[in-house]
Amino acid sequence: MPGYHPPVSSSQNNAPFAVLLAVSTVGFLAVPYLIVSAPIEPTMGIIQKIFYFHVPIAWLLLLSTIVCAAVARPMRLRYPSPYQRLALQQLSWRRC
Repeated sequence: MPGYHPPVSSSQNNAPFAVLLAVSTVGFLAVPYLIVSAPIEPTMGIIQKIFYFHVPIAWLLLLSTIVCAAVARPMRLRYPSPYQRLALQQLSWRRC
């Protein structure tokens, strides 16, 4: 089967995963401390601290959506699904 890659075995190098896991763990533990220790803004008060969490999460959501779309589109064109062919047949049948 062209393009088939066997599953990754546990004997392969997992160093990149370990590094990402360590960075994520440090970030997960540090962010609440940074939000709590941030000074309270005089106009909005404590409510502004919600932006310190939600705005970066919104940017990450936007970035991840763009990255997934950019990767999925060429993959979808290169390896079409059998269901895609069926859907196109149904569309061409309805146009008659």
